[in-house]
Amino acid sequence: MNDFTKKRFDSRIFSREDNGSAFERFVDEFLRLESPEKTLVRGLARGADGSIDIADASQKLEQIVECKFIGADTKSTATERWNEVKGHLTNNLLPLAQGEEKRRNKYRPWLRSEGNLQTYTFVTSAICASTDERNQLRKSIKSFFTEQSKLHNELRHLDQVVVDLRYWDDLVGKSASFAPLFYRWFGGFPKGYGEITLSFGSEGSFKQFLASKHLPIFQWLHSVRSSARALTLD
Repeated sequence: MNDFTKKRFDSRIFSREDNGSAFERFVDEFLRLESPEKTLVRGLARGADGSIDIADASQKLEQIVECKFIGADTKSTATERWNEVKGHLTNNLLPLAQGEEKRRNKYRPWLRSEGNLQTYTFVTSAICASTDERNQLRKSIKSFFTEQSKLHNELRHLDQVVVDLRYWDDLVGKSASFAPLFYRWFGGFPKGYGEITLSFGSEGSFKQFLASKHLPIFQWLHSVRSSARALTLD
C-alpha cells in the first residue's frame, strides 16, 4: 500500500478545479466516510458563503465546516486563515443578530433562532508544526465563540460549540482506513483500475464503488485473484 503520509494535498492527481474547491470536495468526501450517519451538504455556489463550506442537512444546522487550502509552497498559516474567517464573522454576526440583514443573510444559520450549531469544524491542508500550535489555534477559535456569545442573546449558544480542528496530519493519518479515497485522489491504484472504471461506466458510479463501507474494490480484486487461481488449477 502507498504511504500517503508523505504526500501533501498539492500532489493530488485528481484535479479538475482550483485548489480551494478541490480541497472542499476532498474534505466533504472524507467526512462522509468518517461519519456515514450524517448527511452533509457542500455549498457549490462561488462567492460569499456565510463562512460555511459544508454543513449538515438538518433544517437547523448542527455542524458547520470551513475548509482552507494552504499550499506546501506558501507561507500562509492555519492561524492566519482562521483570522480571516474570524474577521468575516466579527463583521457580520453581531450586526445580523441586531437586525441588520442587508448582505448578511448567508450568516443566518449561525444565529440561535435560525440554527442549532453544536460543532464547528475547521479544516486546513497545512501541516501542524507542533502540538502547541494545535492547542493555541483551538483555544483561539473557542475563545472567539465565547466572546461572541456574550454580545447578544442570538449568539449565546456559541459558548457551547465544540471546536473540531483538523490539519492535513489528521486527514492523511486515516489513509489506511479510507484507502480507496486516497488512491483515487493521489494515485497508486492496483492493476485493473481502468477495467473497473469501464465496468462501472462513470466517475459517479465508480466513486460509489470506491466509497462503500464494504470496500467492494478490494472484494473485486479478491474475486479476480480467485478466478485466476481456479483457471490455473484447471
